[in-house]
Amino acid sequence: GAALAAFETMLKKEPNRLGATVGAAKAAEQAGDAAKARVYYAKVVALTKGADPIRPEIAAARAFMSEH
Repeated sequence: GAALAAFETMLKKEPNRLGATVGAAKAAEQAGDAAKARVYYAKVVALTKGADPIRPEIAAARAFMSEH
């Protein structure tokens, strides 16, 4: 919960930071908030559209979105 709040605060200041968006998605998923995780993972996928999914964070986001 605290980690998610910290990432969300950071994203309010800098909304398109990939690292913070990935962190928020993971924190929401670990907190059991699948709806919020989906929102953040969708943003990760949008931010990395056309990117090579070599980074594990990108691959994980795309996998989460395909499962949910």
